[in-house]
Amino acid sequence: MRITAVTCVKNEGPFLLEWIAFNRVLGVTDFLFYSNDCTDATDRLLDALAAKGLVVHLPNPAEGRNYQMEALKDAAKQPVVTEADWVWVADVDEFLNIHIGDHTIGWEFVRRHGWSHLCLISDGDTWFRDRKIWGYFDRLIDDGFFEDFDQVIFYGAGPCGYAAAAYSVVAPGATVLAVQPQAPRSPRHRMG
Repeated sequence: MRITAVTCVKNEGPFLLEWIAFNRVLGVTDFLFYSNDCTDATDRLLDALAAKGLVVHLPNPAEGRNYQMEALKDAAKQPVVTEADWVWVADVDEFLNIHIGDHTIGWEFVRRHGWSHLCLISDGDTWFRDRKIWGYFDRLIDDGFFEDFDQVIFYGAGPCGYAAAAYSVVAPGATVLAVQPQAPRSPRHRMG
């Protein structure tokens, strides 16, 4: 099974090797790094690791300041992502902490516990407020989708934390884990 970690970095050199090693122990098999504007040789370290076949390193394709979104759009086309069985997007200061089973990640872990996973990814600065998303959740409610689960957890960080909280109403009794949720202030992001 191929598990790919995707991340964006700028001046993260001192932390890269620890993060890569830690995630390899958990079962991550491939790494896709995007770097931009490094002044601490992070990009050169990643180039050296890429030359050894340990990671894939690309310059961040962002032309403006939306570094993560542009990189994630590009990542969707990269073989290290398209050929993966499982993709994890994280920052290098984020570490999975697994206290169950063999302490690794992957489908066997999920399958063994009878878990399911549904993921939404925002394509741009939408704050997950597109009518298609509302319609999708309406269909899930109409189909009784959430009634099939003993426990439902909505998770998100930043704008995704906002979405987790907003859409949790579709599954009464659901748990919400919102890490530093951010709500939009702009009128262009209002629902309706």
